[in-house]
Order: sequence, then structure tokens, then C-alpha cells
Amino acid sequence: MYLVLFATINTCTVFWINDDLPINYGLWISAWSLVGTVLGLWLTDLYSKRSGRQSVFIWILVVMFGMSAIVIPITSSNEIVQEVGAKIPVWQFTSICP
Repeated sequence: MYLVLFATINTCTVFWINDDLPINYGLWISAWSLVGTVLGLWLTDLYSKRSGRQSVFIWILVVMFGMSAIVIPITSSNEIVQEVGAKIPVWQFTSICP
């Protein structure tokens, strides 16, 4: 999680320096993320207190991780095949400097 935090801070800093940071979009996403987080925490706490079990949340996470491990390669493979067909070097590192 620390690596994700530092990568996010770095990305935001680069976009901010390049005057390409969409502040309004970020605030919109942040507001809805806050609402979803508070609502989700409240509902999971309510469920845990009523049922006395937390194992259902572990299974939800397992299913979500499993689905993402299957769906992400499937959805990305079509784009990669198109780029390889267009002779775009998808596996090559390129310079970020213009």
C-alpha cells in the first residue's frame, strides 16, 4: 500500500507540474469515494454486528480478486494484439522525453 501511495503522489505531482491535473474530476471522484467508503463501512459494521461473522467479506474479496485476475488479461489482450498488428513496439521501453 505504501508503494501505491508513493506512486500516486508521484503521478499527481508530475501531472500538476505539467498543468494537466484535472482538479474538478479529482474532487468529483474523491467526493463519491468518500460517500462510498462511509456507507460501505457503516453497512459492513452493521452486518458484522448482526451476524457475528466476518468471513463473508473475505469470500467477497477472494471472488473480486479472482474475477480481476481473469477479466483484466482478457480485456487487455485485444488491445495488445491490435498494437502488435500495427507494428507498435508494445514490449519495448521508450523514452518519456520528447
